[in-house]
Amino acid sequence: MGVSGYPENPRNVDPHELTAVQLRHIIDHAEVVTFLLDVTGTVVSNSAALTRSLGHDVEAIQGCALTSIVAPADRARVDDLIASFARRHGDGVIHRQTIEVELLASRRSESVPYELTIVDLHDDPISPGFVVTAQDVSRLRAIGRALEHQALHDELTDLANRRLLMRQLQAWEHALVAYAVAYVDIDRFASVNDLFGRESGDRVLRKVAARLVDAMDRYRGAIVARVNGNEFVVAAPVDDQTADVAYATIIASVAEVFEHPIYLGSGAINLTASIGGACSDGHKASEDVIAHAEEGMQIRKRDSHGRSMLKVGDQRSRRELADDLVGAIDRGEIVVHYQSIVDLLTRDIVGVEALVRWNHPLRGLLAPGAFVPTAQELGLDIDIDRFVLRTAAHAVARRIAEHRREFRLMMNMSAAHLSDPATPDYVSSLLAGSGLEPHLLWLEITEHAFLRPSTISQESTTLTNVKRIEQMGVRLAIDDFGTSFPSLSRLAHYPITMVKIDRSFVSGIPDDPRSVAIVESLLVLAQRMNLVAVAQGVERPEQLNELADLGCRLGQGFLFGRPGPGLPGDMQSTPARVLLLRP
Repeated sequence: MGVSGYPENPRNVDPHELTAVQLRHIIDHAEVVTFLLDVTGTVVSNSAALTRSLGHDVEAIQGCALTSIVAPADRARVDDLIASFARRHGDGVIHRQTIEVELLASRRSESVPYELTIVDLHDDPISPGFVVTAQDVSRLRAIGRALEHQALHDELTDLANRRLLMRQLQAWEHALVAYAVAYVDIDRFASVNDLFGRESGDRVLRKVAARLVDAMDRYRGAIVARVNGNEFVVAAPVDDQTADVAYATIIASVAEVFEHPIYLGSGAINLTASIGGACSDGHKASEDVIAHAEEGMQIRKRDSHGRSMLKVGDQRSRRELADDLVGAIDRGEIVVHYQSIVDLLTRDIVGVEALVRWNHPLRGLLAPGAFVPTAQELGLDIDIDRFVLRTAAHAVARRIAEHRREFRLMMNMSAAHLSDPATPDYVSSLLAGSGLEPHLLWLEITEHAFLRPSTISQESTTLTNVKRIEQMGVRLAIDDFGTSFPSLSRLAHYPITMVKIDRSFVSGIPDDPRSVAIVESLLVLAQRMNLVAVAQGVERPEQLNELADLGCRLGQGFLFGRPGPGLPGDMQSTPARVLLLRP
């Protein structure tokens, strides 16, 4: 051993030659890829890091142009840079420049972002040509994208934040694209945090965010943003010619988000929201459009005391929308679809639920959420209800006459319709005119709307109407049963015959023991109260079998077919039957 502790030089190698070997060793083991090019840009030598990072064989690359492993879109930039160096030869200066390009990976149809630093050594007497170092910057790019995403998105919901929202609105303005905005404020949200805790409040906000994204999914180019605490903004491009209708349907879609409760481990939360809207007119800046929508939201909050309402901007828009809906009935655009009600034990189709659809000439077939809130705001919901009931009652009566077998008709009736003093007389005349037996008509209303009327007088009228309708022999049903437990005690005051178990409970069976326990409890409750139970949202045979085992007699859902324009069994001589048997 030498004095310093290092091995002595047994071969008497020149110290300068040993330094060169060490340097090569260092270069080959560095993460940075190093190339030595001749004056033409051909690879003379390269480090082993090329193989480790991109998979290329070191010797196979030698003799090839550097651009052979550069992505086609970046090759011209590399060639131009090398050519610019050539034009400056002889000035005695060592030139260097750094650019970012994509390098091709061997045996993979992908490219990787690299930062190339090219040093021009044409005037160097020892090694004329170029030295190129290549550093993988994919991780830096990912970090940059993450930082940009963080700067433009809400941390809790991952929605766009106000900055990204305004950037999008300004882009539409510059492109002369009209757009509609809805400003949404969740009412009394502080009480959610107080009652359930901030963590549950955050979960509610995330669920609302997801529902808003789903609601806006059918609007091309729409953006959903969380702009402040429990405030959200949705915006979407609209056509100038149909801006009013599109604006109304967008706000209706947003309002529908708050029609169903949000379920947490501690129970169901029924939210309401105040919604304001605005449309760009080609003159207002995006900040003014947002401010106008926010002002509308504040007005809705003061006027409606937290109820989700649709307000169309001006009287002209209101008249046009009202004319569209009224005219739609006259032109046959309002249509009825039917969903089967199935006996879960025999698999016979024993009835249908009548559902309203709007076959809009511009937007196609619309679900109720897209136009019913508008109809309610304009006072047209009772007309639509009566049209659906009249159409369905005559269709079912004809079917019964043809097949000579009982067949039930179920239909959801709006709270306004049920509280209308003229409703009992209308139902009576409808039964007489259609020939439908009263006990085959089941009128449904959501549990939340039925058990929580807005005024004492409305509750009194509703109770009177319900009793008169029940005395005719018509059956009454509660939809979405089980979602408002604090109001269950009030069921005893109403002559209810049927309950429809909400799909949110059915979806978890038979996999989730808690869902099974909830459904079983609801079925026991219905049995003790002498009520018929219908399970909603049956989509899998396993759910059907579990429900049958639990004693649920009736069910409906996509397992038995999606809602359609014709009654099941219309083209058959015998009643339809669902052939879903146990495995």
